[in-house]
Amino acid sequence: MAKQTKTTARDVKSGAEAGGRNTGKHGEPSARGEDKAPEVRHEFKLKALVAAVSARSAVKKKEARAVIEATLEEIGRALSAGQGFALPPLGRGKVNRQKDGGKGEVLVVKIRRGGPVAEAGAEGLAETDHSG
Repeated sequence: MAKQTKTTARDVKSGAEAGGRNTGKHGEPSARGEDKAPEVRHEFKLKALVAAVSARSAVKKKEARAVIEATLEEIGRALSAGQGFALPPLGRGKVNRQKDGGKGEVLVVKIRRGGPVAEAGAEGLAETDHSG
């Protein structure tokens, strides 16, 4: 039986430095496979989302929370109805599986993210022509 080890932030960082591939302790490909993402150890909670949105948009936290909660509620309703979505900053997604569990509805959602996100304010700008 193989010994199981925890994935640490250092392992994840070294995997990213190795061209985005998941690597083991000594740089060899891990047994998890190259197409799987590293394990996430924390959840992005509503309080953190409200703080981030408030900071980026200069909106009061109370106002941001109301808008975020309404947005999440509408997205949740659409996913429960089996609808796919196309929300450009988040990506495109669809519900793969859906069932009613004992403690609530269970949705398996596949999300495809786009390429790297452009810096704020940099998109849509034409290059300056410095030739004579």
